[in-house]
Amino acid sequence: MTGFLKTTIIGGILFLVPFAVLAVVLGKVFPIAQKLVAPLAEIIPFESIIGLDVPIVLTVALILLLCFGVGLLAKTRTAKYLVNRLENSVMRKIPGYDLLQSISADVAGVGGKDGHQVVLVRFDDAWQFGLKIDEISGGKLVAVFIPDSPTPQTGAMMMVEADRVRPTDIPITSLFACLTHRGNGLRKLLSA
Repeated sequence: MTGFLKTTIIGGILFLVPFAVLAVVLGKVFPIAQKLVAPLAEIIPFESIIGLDVPIVLTVALILLLCFGVGLLAKTRTAKYLVNRLENSVMRKIPGYDLLQSISADVAGVGGKDGHQVVLVRFDDAWQFGLKIDEISGGKLVAVFIPDSPTPQTGAMMMVEADRVRPTDIPITSLFACLTHRGNGLRKLLSA
């Protein structure tokens, strides 16, 4: 029972961390953006747009414009190089970073070759879902993360023989949803 409590609490924390970071960032950015748009808001002849105060609408528009600009900047070769260096030197040393990055990419619909593929792993007479992390020993062994249910953000890392691993086309988000619901929806997941 304590294992269930521990993994559920850890899973909840891992789920909430991105939202907390977003709230903190927006909490810091919003007042700065409000100060920047205040002079413009004063010269606009009306006080509200669709029932919202003009300064709030301008602040949200500025933040969205900033996000768009940063998104464009992130597509440049220099930015990709810098992000890659940061990830390789710092971020990959944080436990769970690769998994969270893979899930985020899958949710955003931008999962590429670096994303972790959902696989089926054979253990004796049973099959279990896993995420293929890497190939080892020239492809003879496969490093696989076996997620727990109902908290798939936690689990076990295993190395298994390559012939015991079967690739699937299942998205990570669909797998995690199924595992979170203790296998509910498994038939639909496997038939797709």
